[in-house]
Amino acid sequence: VACLFLLSAQSTFFSPAKQGILKELVGSRKLTFANGILQMLSMLAILAGIYFGGTWFGNLVQSGRGPWNASFIPVLAVSMVALVPLFMNLVVDKTPAHISTSFETSIMWRHFLYLKELFAGQAMARSALGISFYWLFATFVGVVLFDFGRLLHPDDVGGAAKEASKIYALIGVGLMFGSILVSFISRNSVNLKLVPIGGLGLILGMLATGLFPSGDIGFYGGMTTIGFFGGFFLVPLTSYLQDVAPNAMRGRIIGATAMLNSITSLLAIVISVIFTQMALKPGHQMLCFVIPMALVTWNVSTLIRTQKMTITVI
Repeated sequence: VACLFLLSAQSTFFSPAKQGILKELVGSRKLTFANGILQMLSMLAILAGIYFGGTWFGNLVQSGRGPWNASFIPVLAVSMVALVPLFMNLVVDKTPAHISTSFETSIMWRHFLYLKELFAGQAMARSALGISFYWLFATFVGVVLFDFGRLLHPDDVGGAAKEASKIYALIGVGLMFGSILVSFISRNSVNLKLVPIGGLGLILGMLATGLFPSGDIGFYGGMTTIGFFGGFFLVPLTSYLQDVAPNAMRGRIIGATAMLNSITSLLAIVISVIFTQMALKPGHQMLCFVIPMALVTWNVSTLIRTQKMTITVI
């Protein structure tokens, strides 16, 4: 648990820095294209790790190893692979340093004040809330997938883990192609018109996973659809937020959004526990997100009507 805490703490340093320098490296014109590639590679790596790690873990459990013993080997392998990006960081282009402040103890809670800056502008606030809702749903899906696995393999922990890993792989394939397509469509602009399309696609995916029997081809198609249209929803919103945030505040705005994402991720786990206590089937749990997603999609659509459809910088 302590090591997982350190991994999460590391991401609070890495993610805002990574996203904060992206506009400086590629400019507004290529921002969505770069975000699409970045999102595709990041999520592909996460889902590939879950798929191969889950499958490896499942095979080790089925071979007779205990769960804790079986988890040690994949975790050790991932830890060794993590050394690769550490060295790759050395070749990233340097960006100009912005105004810095000396270290103060208030840095431990100052990021809560950055939420005020985030919600100071309607455009930034709405885009950040849309991003956070996406991560709420994505976290919830990550939790409920193992329930789908246990539903199909009720007496086999290894089989349930392998089934969840297979579903993750389908979502990853969909997300990969969705993000690439968004990058191609928005290669010269930040295009918010794609966000409602993504929201509607996510709703269709939720309906398919909730209405088709688990393990049915329609169910697997729904999971792939969720991955595909997730790119349409997330990538333009992320690019838009990075573009409208003032240069001197971009890191703080992205950091505040990341904290908001963490809060909604915790909320997703709470929602999952409540649904489990209510004895809702996994498919019915997915259906519960249809109306909230429709409301968020409508809210983002109003943002599009009040802002320019695209932001293009020549």
